[in-house]
Amino acid sequence: MSRPTPDIILEYQHEDLSLTEICEGQGLFGVIYDGAAFNLRKTNEMIGTKKYCRTLTVSKGTAMSICRRLNKLFRTDKFQAVKFTDWVEIGGEMDEDE
Repeated sequence: MSRPTPDIILEYQHEDLSLTEICEGQGLFGVIYDGAAFNLRKTNEMIGTKKYCRTLTVSKGTAMSICRRLNKLFRTDKFQAVKFTDWVEIGGEMDEDE
């Protein structure tokens, strides 16, 4: 089963002919732990790296998959996939110097 073609909202063609596309999402979904937001970090002690992994996505299926994987890994049921329906705008305007 192939993935449905998303509706493209905006697109920008770069000089190298590659495209950056803004596609419509299903909403904003995330994973919370015990009712609260959290950061998910993976550390590799052998090579001394730390990587922060995403816990927010525009795909319901991806959020549910992350939730199931974390609950299985930590042997708990405290991770929950949620849909965000309300948010507060915090900015994003470009400064004069940018």
